[in-house]
Amino acid sequence: MKIIVWIQTSFEGFHRWKDSPEGVEFLRDYHRHIFRVKLGVEAKHDDRDIEFFQLKRDVERYIKEHYQGEYFGDSCEMIAMKLLARFNADFVEVSEDGENGATVSDDENTTLSQRSP
Repeated sequence: MKIIVWIQTSFEGFHRWKDSPEGVEFLRDYHRHIFRVKLGVEAKHDDRDIEFFQLKRDVERYIKEHYQGEYFGDSCEMIAMKLLARFNADFVEVSEDGENGATVSDDENTTLSQRSP
């Protein structure tokens, strides 16, 4: 059996895809989203191995330092990969306004040193 505990949060950010292809050129300009994040981490036992409130606070602190209210070039996939590595998570979902997004999950054959920082 595997226990995954998870948290959800959201933040406002402005990103762009500088080299977006023809047909979606508008993505080259910074545009606002409410990014929604769901992050899950394996718990080793069922008696609060990982405290939700502490995990959420840590994730929100990281987001505030790197993304919240900022202008950046990272995609949902990039944000998810960075959160996955930083929190040694089993999965991370990041969406734009809860509409479109990406889920990145831990590949047991990949070590943390092979992931994006």
